[in-house]
Amino acid sequence: MNVQEIQKAVTALAGKVGPKSAVYFSIDLNGIGGRLYTKGIGQDPDDINAFTVRASGDDPAVIIAELETKWLAERESRAGRAIEQMALSIIRLTAEFGECTDAALRAEYGPLVAELSEAATERANSMAANGPFSVTITAAANAA
Repeated sequence: MNVQEIQKAVTALAGKVGPKSAVYFSIDLNGIGGRLYTKGIGQDPDDINAFTVRASGDDPAVIIAELETKWLAERESRAGRAIEQMALSIIRLTAEFGECTDAALRAEYGPLVAELSEAATERANSMAANGPFSVTITAAANAA
């Protein structure tokens, strides 16, 4: 793979991951390494969908394929938590605006909306069905 082919493959991979993703390659004494940041290099640690995967080796094509495989596996393992967060956003947006639009969700979750919104809507409905809600006071004398 030449540099232009690497750049094209990296750009294609970043496009699959999302608009804020970043893919970096480095060459040093230990060989070639690649890093994929799902939400850019300055990721929000509270964002369940912000994570980094790494791969290294001698063949850039293999490294790029490994980055994609690791990204898909990690994304799948985080999907349950992402669905729950999106469900809470659906409930919040509906309470605030009377409806939840895909555009409002995309502002927060990007391309995951197309993939997870149906499951998140089902989860939101099951969460909301647990009402009416209340807060149970458990604080002792020390307010713990």
